[in-house]
Amino acid sequence: MGLLEVPAGDRSAARAAERAREMVAEGADSVEISLPRGSRRPGVDLDSLIPIVSAVRRRVTVPIAVETADAAEAGAAARAGAEIIRSRGVANVELRRAAVEGGAALILRPDLRGAPHHDVVDAARRSLLEQAETCLRDGVPADRLLIDPGCGPSARDDLTLLRNLDLLTRLPYPVVLAADRKEESLAVITWAVMKGVRVVRVRDVRASKRACLMVEAVLHPDLLPVER
Repeated sequence: MGLLEVPAGDRSAARAAERAREMVAEGADSVEISLPRGSRRPGVDLDSLIPIVSAVRRRVTVPIAVETADAAEAGAAARAGAEIIRSRGVANVELRRAAVEGGAALILRPDLRGAPHHDVVDAARRSLLEQAETCLRDGVPADRLLIDPGCGPSARDDLTLLRNLDLLTRLPYPVVLAADRKEESLAVITWAVMKGVRVVRVRDVRASKRACLMVEAVLHPDLLPVER
């Protein structure tokens, strides 16, 4: 998944759509549109986000994801062509309803506030499973649920979550991992794919794609060799 960050000072839908097209050409199987948190403004984001989603939808055929905890944004994004909503806001019944009505998948992220250091992985598992059960009860199909380990309260917790990714990839939902730190991303991607992660969110699509293909080729010799 290519991470398409839209700068606060340049919300050009045409430029965002062109960058999305480039990401797909570099090997992205999906694109996530992200408005930087520090620039988000209630009531204004919707007017910025939806034209970008629509423009990207016209340029690419791969799935589009957006990150939002706002039900109105989620519903409007789905109507504009987004197929995936990443959110910590699934406690919001309106957001769940918007996903169901829009036919969008949900990427669930755990609430790890206050999680003890020695128990951060179990806390993530419990939070994700509880959210998934809530979504299922409200009519979100199981095949539209994905899970993201998220970030722990500290760097040590992040490493603990990474070290124990296999405890999350055993859950009945595909795992999506944000691996968009510039220096460490290829190492994290390699580790994540080895642990069974299905989707990685990255900035550098070309290098990340090659890393994924190489790991898959090593793990599964029956696959075609990595293109050189």
